Amino acid sequence: MLDLITTRTDPKYFFRQADSLDFPEIFEVEHIWQALAKKDDLLRQKVTGRQVADSAQINSLAHIIGPVHIGKDTVIKPFTYIEATDKAPIYIGKNCEIGPYAYIRKGTLIGNNVELRGTAVKGSILHDGVMSHHHGYIGDSILGYKVNIATSFDSGNLKHTHKKISVGGIDTGLIKFGCVIGDYSKTGCKTTTAPGTLIGPNVWLDEGFHVGGFIPENTLRRRLPNGDFADSVLAEKYRNLGTLLE
Repeated sequence: MLDLITTRTDPKYFFRQADSLDFPEIFEVEHIWQALAKKDDLLRQKVTGRQVADSAQINSLAHIIGPVHIGKDTVIKPFTYIEATDKAPIYIGKNCEIGPYAYIRKGTLIGNNVELRGTAVKGSILHDGVMSHHHGYIGDSILGYKVNIATSFDSGNLKHTHKKISVGGIDTGLIKFGCVIGDYSKTGCKTTTAPGTLIGPNVWLDEGFHVGGFIPENTLRRRLPNGDFADSVLAEKYRNLGTLLE
């Protein structure tokens, strides 16, 4: 049983495209949540002061505080607030579209080709190609390659008791830990996750779910008329897709 739990906390289970990140070494850990602490150390090493690529476009109505890296061809749109600190810098990769009305908080690492509009992100890792075009909150979480987040998504990251979060009986050592969502997974509208939720790659969630625990890869979770849910295997033709519009 312990071997099964350990397998399900291995970064390789969730992320098959980790090498696409500018800093793939943060996933050289035993348990997936350990990447969050490694991310914090790496950001402090790599991001000192304001680092903005010449080809980046920052709207005059965007507001940026603290040490931030903004990569080539990234666009920061109006009314976007980027708030870093010396202890928790922010890294935004290449060819991203941030805003309008996005709020990027301290300690966030964003990959390349990411689109965030009206979304608040704090202390999280977003792989390349993540899309969140609507209101929502992503806190102390890790989102895989081309994960699509629908409107009104919220990741719970703190217990009412403020006690450390456990996953499968393993103490993470973290008081704040949101969720992990594997490559190519998609959430329905109004999805919420409990602290420490692990969602495998190629998982599709119907709308309006509160999710906790572990959902294995290639799962389609549908809402039933009576309010319950049913899990089935996601058809192969729908796996490893970004958006169906690509």
